[in-house]
Amino acid sequence: MDNGFQYIIDNQGISSTSDYPYVGADGTCDEQASSITIAKIWSYRDVNPSEDDMLPAVAMQPVSVVLDASRYKFENYKGQVFTGPCGANMNHAVTVVRYGADADATKFWLMRNSWDVW
Repeated sequence: MDNGFQYIIDNQGISSTSDYPYVGADGTCDEQASSITIAKIWSYRDVNPSEDDMLPAVAMQPVSVVLDASRYKFENYKGQVFTGPCGANMNHAVTVVRYGADADATKFWLMRNSWDVW
């Protein structure tokens, strides 16, 4: 993720997927489409993956995290608070957009990624 953030800084922003869609093929970049920027960042920093450090960070802005998405229960998860099991094979990036607790006081992190909003 740090490489991606640094790319955005170095290139003075990123384009939208509607202006510059992913095509999944080798070739040259569309310089005109990639020059239309819709988002910029000026800096980033790493946050320790503890609840004490994540809570204030997520309260200020979305936070990119990496997690293990290779387990069957996680891949097929739909709805409610996911309670595990969690693996240690860090292989998928998501964005934490909020935290809270459900009616049973089970704490949760609301995450968004390219698959959907959970």
